[in-house]
Amino acid sequence: MPTIEENRLAFEADVKHKNTSVYPVLKIADDYFSINNVEFEGNTCKPLLLKVPSVKESVDIESRKFKTGVMSFELNNYEYLRTILSDYVNQYQNQLLYLYYVSQTGYIEAYSGEVRRIKHTEKSVTIEAEDLTEQRTHQSLPKSYYMAYGTNVHAPTIITATSVDADDEEVF
Repeated sequence: MPTIEENRLAFEADVKHKNTSVYPVLKIADDYFSINNVEFEGNTCKPLLLKVPSVKESVDIESRKFKTGVMSFELNNYEYLRTILSDYVNQYQNQLLYLYYVSQTGYIEAYSGEVRRIKHTEKSVTIEAEDLTEQRTHQSLPKSYYMAYGTNVHAPTIITATSVDADDEEVF
């Protein structure tokens, strides 16, 4: 079985040719979806994907904020293998989702995120996912303490074992 790097290199070589075929494959939990009935990594893809998924990101330079990449895609809601997608689609809520682009001999992972919103009608199911950028870049800030400088009899004080020097005369 080829490694991720070997698949990426094979994909890059495939798309440089004049004639190439690239199609998307979505993996949500243990289910695979594509626009065709194809095999991917030994798994049969359900041919329910209606459109190639789109990803939207934005950065506001002035406020120094960014919106995470939101991917939205639509699946057919017709009966496939005696089940209808809307009957079990809610189990995908908060599940990890991966988007792969597959060529003749390789593939690349184009997106990874978590399912956030699911809507469905009689004909289709729309799923939106957010990428994991916010979780990867989040840092916890240390707890803040108020400080009083000088002499103040009524100011509350936090004393820790390392904050008292041996030379201090009084500790309030």
